[in-house]
Amino acid sequence: MLNQKSLLMSVAVLAAFTLTTTGCGKSKTTRTDVRGTTVETQGQQPQAENQDAQSLDSISDAEASGTALPKANEGVGGLPGLPKSSGSTDSEGSTLNPLPSSNGSNSGSNAGELSSKDKVKKQNGAVNAKFDEAEAIKTGGKLDSLNYTSSSSDGLMVEFRGYNNKVSAEQKTMNLNLAKAVTNAKLSRQSGDMLVDLTVDESLDGVKKISSYRLQAKQSGDKYALSQLNANGDLEFQGGFLKCTDADGGCDNAYIKVKLSGAYVRVIFRKSYADRYFILQEGSQGSSFEMWKSYLTNTVNGSTSSQKLDLIQVSSFEVVNGRSAMGVMIAAQDKEVVGLSVPLLAADKGTQSGASVAKVNDLSKSYDLASNSNASQNLARAIKEAKLVNNNGKGEVRIRLDLSTGSQTGALWLTLSNLQKASMSIAEIQGFENKISKF
Repeated sequence: MLNQKSLLMSVAVLAAFTLTTTGCGKSKTTRTDVRGTTVETQGQQPQAENQDAQSLDSISDAEASGTALPKANEGVGGLPGLPKSSGSTDSEGSTLNPLPSSNGSNSGSNAGELSSKDKVKKQNGAVNAKFDEAEAIKTGGKLDSLNYTSSSSDGLMVEFRGYNNKVSAEQKTMNLNLAKAVTNAKLSRQSGDMLVDLTVDESLDGVKKISSYRLQAKQSGDKYALSQLNANGDLEFQGGFLKCTDADGGCDNAYIKVKLSGAYVRVIFRKSYADRYFILQEGSQGSSFEMWKSYLTNTVNGSTSSQKLDLIQVSSFEVVNGRSAMGVMIAAQDKEVVGLSVPLLAADKGTQSGASVAKVNDLSKSYDLASNSNASQNLARAIKEAKLVNNNGKGEVRIRLDLSTGSQTGALWLTLSNLQKASMSIAEIQGFENKISKF
């Protein structure tokens, strides 16, 4: 018999640079990335690779660092019981609830200096994104007719989804129910500590309850042991670990395995800079569009003006068999900041999405990205609506930004390609997992 707690759970510029990571707390590494901005003007279709358009020059990003849980959902569904599900099926494709939007205070990051002033006429990864995959890499979670996806092609999501098929039917159901109940997850660093925040929907019998669990990571051999700092939910924390997976010993990429009231959940965290490719809709006009166009033109032309993009940084979480989302921080040198919360969703087949993207004033509340109360929001206010057009589950997304104002119309498409660091191979992950003691 399960106890009551269990039932409740039931373009490109090559720039070499030195980066000090606080992931795993100790890693200082040097790596070479490809980062840049490419801008084109085209017609109505966002499939730039099929168009014959002239690219502008690109310039490199700058360095930046940032730290920092998605807040509790509003309108979320009930928490399935353990081991039986309440109000949903036991399949991996059970319907989940939407991610929240945020209405926090202003945010941003301190703009740094450009790491290189050189301009080259090369295409970056974002330009080359085709979005022609047969289907995206999925987490196993679902929202209506769309599927939550991974944000990397490193094979980690596929590997972990397979683990749940190696346990008993009862354990599998409990694990799936917990995965569906985790509405948000964040890995952050505060005062030298690594913290994990989980938000869990523990609503039961029509009574809404959103709970939070804060866990602290302390190094223990080749991993970090998790302990509970505080919680306001009914689930019993029964152990867990955090594993950093960067090949260079850093922790930009990591995952956790946590046990709550007899059920296990895994969450993958990723953080990186991103290549970016902008397509300006031909015929657009209006003050909002012209402002964005000016920033982009200054960026690719290497203008001395501070009204140009400085960097784009992304941070994501992926719950195995559950939700996933990515925060996007677009920072300009004049402290203009645009924050976007992107639900990583795609159709059953292909990479089309159509999901709404939320503008977020303070990304640090939901993602491991920096906050700056002095940031300006003019570029963000110019965006009337944002939609996720394509998502291949590999860290490449295409977003349409509607800049229409009254009778004036304007739009642009932004394609992002994550600059993913080299990480542990699946064979190395399997070797590590085989050594983990049961808990």
